[in-house]
Amino acid sequence: MPQKKSGKVTWSTAEGWEVQAASPIRRGRRAAVEAPDPFVAQLTAASRWEVEQTLVATPKARRGEAAPAPLTLDIEGDPDELYVVMTRYASGAIRFHMPTEPARRGARRSGRRIFRFSIPVPATPLMDEGARRGFISRAVKAVVLKIAGKIADFALSKLALLWETATWKLKKQREGWLSVTAEGLSGDQGLPAADLRTLSASDRHLLFLHGTFSNTKAAFHGLAHTQGGSGKTLFDELQGSYGNRIYGFDHFTLSRTPQENVQMLLEALPNRPTTFDVITHSRGGLVLRHLVERRDLFGPLADRCVIGRAVLVASPNEGTPLASPDHVTHYTNWLSNVLELFPDNPFTTGVEFVSEALSWIARRIVGGLPGLASMDNKGDIIRRLQAAPGPPNQAYSALVANFEPDATVLQRIIDAGADLFFPTANDLVVPTEGGWRVDAGSATIVTIPGDRVGCFGLGGNLAQQKAVNHVNFFEDPGTVDFLVRALRGQSQPGTAMVIEQNLPSGKRRGAVRADMRPAMAATSRRDQAATISPTGAAAHPAQPAPTDVSQPPRPEPDDVFHIALIDPDPNDAVANLIATFRNARVMETVHTKPQKDHGSGALQSQQDGDTVARHRCRAGAHPGLHRRRPSISAVAGRKRPPGVRRGPVQGPPSRPGAETVRCRAVGADESAAQSDLHLRQ
Repeated sequence: MPQKKSGKVTWSTAEGWEVQAASPIRRGRRAAVEAPDPFVAQLTAASRWEVEQTLVATPKARRGEAAPAPLTLDIEGDPDELYVVMTRYASGAIRFHMPTEPARRGARRSGRRIFRFSIPVPATPLMDEGARRGFISRAVKAVVLKIAGKIADFALSKLALLWETATWKLKKQREGWLSVTAEGLSGDQGLPAADLRTLSASDRHLLFLHGTFSNTKAAFHGLAHTQGGSGKTLFDELQGSYGNRIYGFDHFTLSRTPQENVQMLLEALPNRPTTFDVITHSRGGLVLRHLVERRDLFGPLADRCVIGRAVLVASPNEGTPLASPDHVTHYTNWLSNVLELFPDNPFTTGVEFVSEALSWIARRIVGGLPGLASMDNKGDIIRRLQAAPGPPNQAYSALVANFEPDATVLQRIIDAGADLFFPTANDLVVPTEGGWRVDAGSATIVTIPGDRVGCFGLGGNLAQQKAVNHVNFFEDPGTVDFLVRALRGQSQPGTAMVIEQNLPSGKRRGAVRADMRPAMAATSRRDQAATISPTGAAAHPAQPAPTDVSQPPRPEPDDVFHIALIDPDPNDAVANLIATFRNARVMETVHTKPQKDHGSGALQSQQDGDTVARHRCRAGAHPGLHRRRPSISAVAGRKRPPGVRRGPVQGPPSRPGAETVRCRAVGADESAAQSDLHLRQ
């Protein structure tokens, strides 16, 4: 495989790729330095990373042709150096890549190390009807980043606390209670500290709780100017209810758990009961729920705060798959794209987190980030919170969004790999249905009834001025109207959400169709007083059976599983195995064994009626692939396992020597999903 080199970077120019080092932009007779990638400029501004090299790679395969092997980059560096590669796809998507194997010694200089990166081929671009056949993708820019400076050898949780403390200090932010006004939210200065000695012992107060990487001002500034249906802002509407008794509580969201956030919140309050109505955003909903549903954790301190009515906006009650410890790289990928797609976002420390998190990942520092772990959909915090005694029905309201991206945003989501984690309805950051599923782990009880749920987007019950997603809720007039009615204890007009039914997932690639997802069995609790108390509640009859919202069948199945073996040099007994399922893509290096009858390194599949290639993708399961290094014998030439039937070959092979095998995994009810397995020689 031919190789080229520029500086410390060597790349393999496999067939199907055209790669060259980025050259300066020439203007007239003078050469000017090429303008840096805007996101790279932000990363390097934090003095954590510096650019080593920029490459421009173009895959040359056309539609219908086999995709080229992933681009291989080798970087030669000192043993204590660390590298990360950022790719910028034609859609604008950002993706970060870590070395695919441990650094090994350089061939010529024993003191040097080789870091190998594998850059996958971007997803096939979406095409409108009638579009002409074209290239699989346009150019991909690969920026090689080298870490600058040293990182302290601490546990990840301590590193997170040190980073968050330093970042907030640099931005002149601090944890604690703040006094909130419309003028303060819209002004250039920070919100002033609150004087809690003036809290009323009899009147209600309004409290704002922000989400991850944010603060009160950044999260809720839209409410200062957004007008509802009456032509008034939230502050104008609620002036008579709260006066100047409106507060926010700024808190660390990465290095502290919701329990720790609540502990600090309560310790600052006077030693007497004070009643608060609350508006939360994102992770702030988990802080509120700890305050209400885990009162046992705080002892006598819990009596200082009495919650009246609360609106949970985009709350990750069931967590979010992006917060899994196994998905930190994917989280940084997607956060980077959201920051660019929606510049007016509440993530005030988002770029700084991406920069720092990449250095932690590159250093292979293990451990958990306490704040993110609180949103892990498989973590202990979500599990315990969902199993805790819940609040009365009339306490919580939920506002959510089922965001349906346009073609441009959808292509970026696909290239960034985010739809792998969101095969169902979501708002770009958290699953939509989790916004109303409170205490779903406690006998599948949903404590927020459908008439107290507002939903923007596909399958929702609220009109939207423009597409509402996780970062722009407070810019829509419908949000103001919903919040005002909820805080006043008024009923919401319009159709109640059928909370037992899953929302349609639209046209997302890799989406699980609504009719394939089991509907959630749910009952509701009897209405009680609006002020939350620790007492339980009995169930009332369930809502009427939901109507069928199954999506029409798509022209192409979404469960096609591809395996391709790329063996450019049969003599070296090494090949690349590429496995693709939906939008998950895994590349592994495999060692082939010369075969006298069939040629060296070729992937063979027996063609008798009893043989079918095996794969590890479970029908109907999460679309991620099992990242286990395969061998040739593991994927071909085996007898079919029990419960797998051979079906007809669909269509002609995609290229000479390729075989398409139709496999059907049969379950007890004969209704298992199907998958196509393409074996390319």
